[in-house]
Amino acid sequence: MLLFIQFTEAYTLPEQYLIKYGDKMAKTKITEYFSLGCKSCLESFQQDFLKAKQQLIDTGEVEWIFCPYPVDLDTMYFMYIYAKLPETQKKLFFELIMHEEYVDEEIMSIALAALKQDINFLNLQDKPESREILKAGSVIINLLKLSELPILNVNGELITDLPDELFIQKIKGSIK
Repeated sequence: MLLFIQFTEAYTLPEQYLIKYGDKMAKTKITEYFSLGCKSCLESFQQDFLKAKQQLIDTGEVEWIFCPYPVDLDTMYFMYIYAKLPETQKKLFFELIMHEEYVDEEIMSIALAALKQDINFLNLQDKPESREILKAGSVIINLLKLSELPILNVNGELITDLPDELFIQKIKGSIK
């Protein structure tokens, strides 16, 4: 069953944590809230995102934004490292993590270099960046109060549906 909730805008985290694909001028904007602790999020990305990218994003019809939903440590660690990576490495890092693949040595060395000064990296609550992640995360968590993930925000409508082949076809049909 689909659940639709109307929003006037997509609630997101600060820019440094967002993973964006597609034309920012596209008429259709999809924000997908995800957590690395969510098995459905990972499976959905692995099985269907390439199709969505080819059929919706690469055509210029959709801007697709992945917004971390920081309800677990893995997602918080991802956000912390992701924000420190150079722009040229961010999408690759995200895609490798989502595919649960080994992150290549170049990206890992960049991530580790970014963390070198952070001796207490595992103790996230002691870091200003971590407090920012927690603060931004608590705002989005309190605003959306999501009970399951992934959740999609499509042009202001919050939809509790997996972004699978059927969803892709619905979006394509609504664009025409």
